[in-house]
Amino acid sequence: MLRRISTKLVVAVLGAVALPFVVFAFFIDDQIGDRITRHVAQQALLGLAKDLAGQIDTFVEERGSNVSYLADNRTVNRALEEHLTEKEEAPFLFWGPEELISWVSGGPEVHGYRAAQTDNFDTYIEHTPVYDVLLLVGDDGRLVTSSSLAIEGGGLSEEYLTHLFEFDFSEEEWYLLAMEGKACAVNKHRSPFALAYGGENPDSATTYQIGFAAPVHFYGRERIHGVIYALVNWKHLQDLVSAPVVKDAFRGLVEEEREPSPYAWIWDEDADTILAHVNRDLYGQSIIRDVKLRKLTDAVLESETGWGLYPEYEFQGKEKNAAFKRCRNGDQGGFGWVVGVGIDNEDIYATASELRRLLLGGTALVLLMAVGWTFYIARRTTAPILELQRYTRRVAEGEIDAQVEVRSKDEYGALARDFNAMTRELKRQRARIVKAEKDAAWREMARQIAHDI
Repeated sequence: MLRRISTKLVVAVLGAVALPFVVFAFFIDDQIGDRITRHVAQQALLGLAKDLAGQIDTFVEERGSNVSYLADNRTVNRALEEHLTEKEEAPFLFWGPEELISWVSGGPEVHGYRAAQTDNFDTYIEHTPVYDVLLLVGDDGRLVTSSSLAIEGGGLSEEYLTHLFEFDFSEEEWYLLAMEGKACAVNKHRSPFALAYGGENPDSATTYQIGFAAPVHFYGRERIHGVIYALVNWKHLQDLVSAPVVKDAFRGLVEEEREPSPYAWIWDEDADTILAHVNRDLYGQSIIRDVKLRKLTDAVLESETGWGLYPEYEFQGKEKNAAFKRCRNGDQGGFGWVVGVGIDNEDIYATASELRRLLLGGTALVLLMAVGWTFYIARRTTAPILELQRYTRRVAEGEIDAQVEVRSKDEYGALARDFNAMTRELKRQRARIVKAEKDAAWREMARQIAHDI
């Protein structure tokens, strides 16, 4: 079997054509799947993490700048003066806390700088709809005025306003720092004077806030006689983390009808506490104790640049790749949060897997075609030889006048013609031999007759 020409041709074609193709296919699969695809995905993760961290830094910076800008407003000083005058029981006050509560709740219009500052706050909230509430607190730790717009439209409730005016802000850390002349920010927390979102889950993003405080100097002097405080709802940062761009960046890796797996998150400065995540149930959980991924925390803490790739890890049964970028720290006006973006390895290698299937299918098809075509060529090649073999046996059995049909002008045709010439020559030789044998027999018979005579 192995000595046949057809078998040798198949082996030769497989060795010369199919084997190199198979090696090339697996080389391409390795290069694209395990190297190029992963490298491209990792670079995209790094870019997304950096971009998202930049957006968060910008968001935080703008909120701090807005509060500092509001603190420099002349109307703020006038409102604080009215508050101070009210404390001194001056009779010409236009309005006080009771009037504000009544006005916001639908009562008669009131006037004064504190009312004007409330209008300023409301205008600011309308143009920058990220604030839950804006507060102006006096140097006695009591509320001077606030914004009057509720989150879901209308004015603030009488109950809420009463709570604000009765609240003692003098023990709040942000207030103490601002009264020392330091603008500051408050990390994610549940504020005791936050507005409630109707119908929201108590564990959702809307129940958390970040705050920004700025001191109000008395007409630009060193003396501080009040603090402006802005409460920003956490849902705006959660929205940044949940932005579609995170998934859209990898949409080309998977089938069109399939949703990509990438998502982003925010950890606290310690790189251990989850502040924002696509899964709200993970809020506040520890990466080390609860999620059991200490190596991710270590990767962030050991990074000198605050930007890089996490080691590959498994989370919720999925192998993943991810990148991180640390936001600005407190000295730079930020919170030092760690922004991460991750993707399932299944998505990273989806294109490579599809290519692998195409390569394997193509390889199998090439092999089948090569083997089939080789067998066809081998049969066409060996058919004249087999025919010549059959005629040779016929000649060997005595059929010396057998003639092979000449079907081509190539080497096989020449061989057939030579075979036919050979059989014709054999036939002539045989005729001569027969004649010679007959002549010899007649001579012998004549000799015997002559002898007898």
